Amino acid sequence: MNKKDAIERLNKKAEKGDAPSQYLLGRYILDAGGSKKKLEQGISWLQKSAEAGHALAELHLGQCLMVGQNMKRNRKRAFALIQSAARKREPVAEYLLALCLEGGEGTAQDIEAAIAWYRKAARSGEPRAQTRLGLAYLEGGGAPRSPKTARIWFGKAAARDDPDACFFLGHLFLTGNGTRQDLTKASHYLHKAASLGDEEAATLLATLLAMGESADDEPKKKPAKKTRNAPKK
Repeated sequence: MNKKDAIERLNKKAEKGDAPSQYLLGRYILDAGGSKKKLEQGISWLQKSAEAGHALAELHLGQCLMVGQNMKRNRKRAFALIQSAARKREPVAEYLLALCLEGGEGTAQDIEAAIAWYRKAARSGEPRAQTRLGLAYLEGGGAPRSPKTARIWFGKAAARDDPDACFFLGHLFLTGNGTRQDLTKASHYLHKAASLGDEEAATLLATLLAMGESADDEPKKKPAKKTRNAPKK
């Protein structure tokens, strides 16, 4: 089956009310881009799928509404859609719901609820949620301060190539915070973070090199306490 035939088949199923097909068709149209009319058609299919309760359609439509992409911005409606998708156990929606609750986007700020949703998303394997949860334990923001527990969550996210997690994990090994100091592991995770595009990790590595640090030497000067802000959305 060629691409044209596949799209025609998808369109027929969408017109018959099949929510997964409506979602896939809407995403295909939006990803392909085009005229305003074409993009509106893509949004329309997403709306039909979301109205039928399709979690991924609710999630994507909520994201569009939150930032005003291809439709008028509406944070409250965006929050409601993301919340609905999260309640269907969609990991990315769980993570985004936590972000909304933490930042008061489309709803009242609720740190306790945010941490609860970060934890759900983290347990579902969402690496950005794992990093946020680790940061909460590291800083004691909404969770009991525990660098050791933070290291565990950073480790899970780092294994899934989250650059922020690699940076924070590298810094924990560098300072011996929540774990035994290990310059070899610190170097490994900081290099990994830098390779994933983390500029601060690259800067820290350059600073350590200038200080004469290596994996085989004891640090000549204790690194400064980590004060980096939470990772970006």
